[in-house]
Amino acid sequence: MNNHRVRALLALPVAMAAMASPAFAGTWAYGCRGTFPHSNEALVFNRFALVEKPKALLRGTVRDLISASWIEKDAAGFEADNANSGFEPMMLFERSNPGQERTLTELSSRKISERSGRAGPRDEITTIYRKIYHYVRSDQPTKQEITMECVEYQLSTKGGRG
Repeated sequence: MNNHRVRALLALPVAMAAMASPAFAGTWAYGCRGTFPHSNEALVFNRFALVEKPKALLRGTVRDLISASWIEKDAAGFEADNANSGFEPMMLFERSNPGQERTLTELSSRKISERSGRAGPRDEITTIYRKIYHYVRSDQPTKQEITMECVEYQLSTKGGRG
């Protein structure tokens, strides 16, 4: 084989990779926020973490939870037991310290709105819910009921569309 053929064969995989269409990752996010009745405490969670905060520190709208990375960075927060499960009937959040758990058990859920459309070649869906949960702290045996505003956001992959 001559040098020209060898170079052409070696260049073929590079050329094929350059012609491949780009792949874009999809996005999935959800979160909820609510305040406890007769209390100054609020509860905020997303798929990664849960935080208890003073009610006065809640700012913005429920849609702001889509990009609220501050929740998982809060040192006082609890990590989700399973960040890939979505809204489940029961969700567990825990700290690395044994016995430090928070459990949310869904009592009811109602879809408030759903908006779907396109973001370029990608599908985009934003759904708002009103959910009622039983909230249990591992250090307090009593259940508290909390009503929460929730958002779920999905942005699909490009999926071969141009």
